[in-house]
Amino acid sequence: MPVAEAVLAHATQTPHLSLGVAAFSVAQRDLIQIEVELLRRRTPEAEPFFGQHPNEPFFVKNLENIQGDERDAIFISIGYGRNESGQIAKEFGPLTQEGGHRRLNVLITRAKMAMRVFCNFKADDLALDASVKHGVRALKNFLKFAETRQLEVAHETGKAVDSPFEAEVIDALRELGHKVEPQVGTAGYFIDLAIRDPERPGRYLLAVECDGAAYHSSRSARDRDRLRQGVLEGLGWTFHRIWSTDWFRNPAGELQRVVEAIHAAQAVADQSAPPPPPPEPPRQHVIARDSAELDVPAEFAKPYLRARLPAVTGQELHEADNMALAEMIQAVAAVESPVHADEVAKRLMDAHGVARSGSRIAARLSVALQHAADQRLIDVRGEFVHAIGGDPVEVRDRSSFSSTERKIELVAPEELDAALVASVRLGFSLAPDDAIASAINLLGFGRATQKIAVVVQERLVQLTGAGRLVSSNGVLTLPP
Repeated sequence: MPVAEAVLAHATQTPHLSLGVAAFSVAQRDLIQIEVELLRRRTPEAEPFFGQHPNEPFFVKNLENIQGDERDAIFISIGYGRNESGQIAKEFGPLTQEGGHRRLNVLITRAKMAMRVFCNFKADDLALDASVKHGVRALKNFLKFAETRQLEVAHETGKAVDSPFEAEVIDALRELGHKVEPQVGTAGYFIDLAIRDPERPGRYLLAVECDGAAYHSSRSARDRDRLRQGVLEGLGWTFHRIWSTDWFRNPAGELQRVVEAIHAAQAVADQSAPPPPPPEPPRQHVIARDSAELDVPAEFAKPYLRARLPAVTGQELHEADNMALAEMIQAVAAVESPVHADEVAKRLMDAHGVARSGSRIAARLSVALQHAADQRLIDVRGEFVHAIGGDPVEVRDRSSFSSTERKIELVAPEELDAALVASVRLGFSLAPDDAIASAINLLGFGRATQKIAVVVQERLVQLTGAGRLVSSNGVLTLPP
């Protein structure tokens, strides 16, 4: 079941339990938020749940933002997994960074009563080597526990073989196409040779022990090995032993015995493994439109469109008629409202073929702007120009702009407010920092600088002061 559908099932079937969703990436978080929003609009009976836990409101957060947010139930969406070719890349976002295992540890301790993991592969599908990051190794261990309640997972140590005998056995098996790892560690012990499952390379089919001649004469060594083998068999390992004397006397026969043991272990593994589920067809979301209130825009932030004025020839900008310039300003506002006065000036200069603005042109444009306002062609609010009787202010995506064009001071306060309100509406309830980051992302600025964050923070204070957003216990929500 997809994460968003599981959230709505939780809201209708176990609404008495608070819930949080953790995603391994920002992109995954945003997608879950959108899908939950779409499903909520089609499932009105689930709405009481989203207001039922004021002290522990529902959230969807990415892994880096999960700190002290305990909930009765936590859903974990791995997000990363098999690619188009069916392979699992060992890239898991923040888990592959330094200290990634600590982030995972924080996450899995946030659930007070229940935890569900959403992933398109199992622990045994994830092959590790000695160089893999500790966070990825911890993820494999966690997935194994989620599936089997067993914490121990075998891992490659990178250690070399103990003897030329073991090296000879490895070479012989690898020539037959088997994947062999020496000195695999598990439960505090080391296995001489471990044979990988070719179907699920993160799982081992067989433990091969290579015993030398001195082993026969040491009773204490045999006793220790029986204890060790019993522990490892309890963890699911199947053992096969090769005596060095038998190998050197008849290597072909001993190699055949090992291959038969591998095939037998493969058959047992295939019988115990459930068949993989058929791939789900792409799901098409259909938004019910029973009333105007259920309408959802196709995109939460539309691309910013610039006005393109026809070129003016045969006339200098500083000599242009007041009314002609006022009508051009009105045309710009009709497309870009609300738009900064500096941007309006650029559009008029482009139309007249002017590259730079001197004091004479700046003064001329200022007079034209005032004339347009006096004629009620536009509405001037501070440094921004608004269309008369225009549509409500929308959030516009500026991600296609160059870095020099993306300036927070060119975004009208009304559009900043719209981005903050939209972010809280999409997230249902957000911490202030998350609301600011989401608003900045909707506007297409990407990563927030301190300057940008300060400007948006000021608008957030204005919104909460005006009652357009409600701040309670460090969480922002829309007013009832």
